[in-house]
Amino acid sequence: MALTQNTRSPQVMPQRRQLTVYGLTWSMPLVIWQLVFFVFPLIFLLLISFWLVKNYRMVPGFDTVNWIKMFSKGYFWDTYWRTLGYAAVATVVTSVLAFPCAFALAFKVSPKVRRWALFFLIVPFFTSYL
Repeated sequence: MALTQNTRSPQVMPQRRQLTVYGLTWSMPLVIWQLVFFVFPLIFLLLISFWLVKNYRMVPGFDTVNWIKMFSKGYFWDTYWRTLGYAAVATVVTSVLAFPCAFALAFKVSPKVRRWALFFLIVPFFTSYL
């Protein structure tokens, strides 16, 4: 038997999925949702960022003054760096608190206590829905 010959059985070979009309039909509502509420508003904001400001009103036109002002003023950069610092601190604090809690829930706590602990951890996320 040659070394270059594939010796795997057909059952082990991964099967390729085919795009079907059924699958595309079920994915279209999500695609439309993303387009309407994310992609189109993002494109609109990008386009109006090139508009002119006259008498405190946005006037359709094409000008890069807004972008030049944003990248040349120092206080914009100060705000960006401060925001990045806040995000880094929040990431570190969250990681330091979350990993020991997750380890304890996964390996140290009994299943009955785990169920209640997960419940009390998840309940605060429901505040925006109630």
